[in-house]
Amino acid sequence: MTSPHKRIKETPIDRLSALPDCLIIHILSLLEVKQSAITALLSKRWQFLWTESPRLIFKEKRISTWALKRFVSRVNRTLVVCGRNDLDTFELDFPYSKIYCPDYNVWVGFAVKSKAKQVSLSINHILDDFYTLPRTIFQSAYVKQLTLRGCTVAPRATIEWPSLTKLHIEDAELQQHVIEKILSGCPVLHCLVLKHCRGFNRLDMCSKSLYELWVDDSVYFDDFDKHYEDFDKPLLQISAPNLHTLSVSVNPKGRKLCLGNISSLVRATINFAVYVCDTSSTEVMSNAMEILEKIRHVKVVDLRYGYIKVLSRLAMNDRFPQSARTCLWVNAPTDKCSMHVVIGLLESSPNLEALVIDFSSIVRGPCTYLDSKTDLDCDLLHLKRIVIKDFTSPNCVGEPMLTLARILLNKAPALEKMVVRIESFTSSPQAAVNEDEPFNIAQALLSYPRSSKAVVVFN
Repeated sequence: MTSPHKRIKETPIDRLSALPDCLIIHILSLLEVKQSAITALLSKRWQFLWTESPRLIFKEKRISTWALKRFVSRVNRTLVVCGRNDLDTFELDFPYSKIYCPDYNVWVGFAVKSKAKQVSLSINHILDDFYTLPRTIFQSAYVKQLTLRGCTVAPRATIEWPSLTKLHIEDAELQQHVIEKILSGCPVLHCLVLKHCRGFNRLDMCSKSLYELWVDDSVYFDDFDKHYEDFDKPLLQISAPNLHTLSVSVNPKGRKLCLGNISSLVRATINFAVYVCDTSSTEVMSNAMEILEKIRHVKVVDLRYGYIKVLSRLAMNDRFPQSARTCLWVNAPTDKCSMHVVIGLLESSPNLEALVIDFSSIVRGPCTYLDSKTDLDCDLLHLKRIVIKDFTSPNCVGEPMLTLARILLNKAPALEKMVVRIESFTSSPQAAVNEDEPFNIAQALLSYPRSSKAVVVFN
């Protein structure tokens, strides 16, 4: 017969219920409201714990009338019982319907009244039926991070966000005068993200607090002419003398990117949406070279696929301007023209210390790398670290990665480490036929002469 003491020892301990309320509330705050509210059924102690959560997250992806009606009802009921005045996070992600616009306005007002520090409004609109933000959102003294997706940002009065440090606006109509109101109403803004926004063509930012600017205008518009009718003016003018980090992805069709005063810039990422423009266009190629000239003082440069495709048209005949960059990231297809671009960029980077070549596209057809430029005109005296990722094509026996690695090993006397990865190659359909190819590539890398005692890591 089992003793009472033994039965007590075998009784499982409810460790979750033993936690203090503050820790349980923190755990519940990591869930959506719909999920955390279900915990009220666990016990009397848990009945109202979820209402104390400092994070209110509401999401609804279904677009049916029935689902939306239930979602609106659920949010309204929740806000009645959740009466905190110090919310940390308030997030809404839902389909938009005009008939519920008054409810949406109440929710936004609740977030402002509750002094929410992080507010995110993601509106899944249909047929360009945008949600117009109420005026209460533009007068929030406590919000520090604000995300607006699928909204119409059209304040009639001034914008007052004295505590805002990060602003993310996406898929929105954003007129030029609104941009100016935002910049003047956010004295401590640290990071500004503008993704797929329409209506403005100039960013003049003199704020000393603005550290990062991310602009993505690469979205393809079926009615492009409707959104951008005046092709004589630049698509985007950026002037920010105190900016540290800039990332720009633009649609160069009919327009160009103009960089003004960016004298303090340290990091720059540039990309073109080449799927909607002719990469051989004189205007596009000219703009690409102007940008390269403008960022020649930037230390850390990341040049993405579309921009490299345009530069490849120039690399055969033109020399790139000499730069002060110390770190270079390049993303491009594995083709012959890309080799010309890489070589040209290296020759124009005498102070380069770190290089990352990230190629993810696979070349189809015969190998054509042997007639490309196969050497550098100078030594890379400061280059210490190299990463080459996926710069191989199955039908070219490790090229052009092997050619590039051979050049770098020979021309970098201070090189300390080279890391080579060929993940896309080993996962390709040809991998089963070329089982020995990774070994052959590694053997070739180790056999190349080098001007330093660099360590070559192959994975």
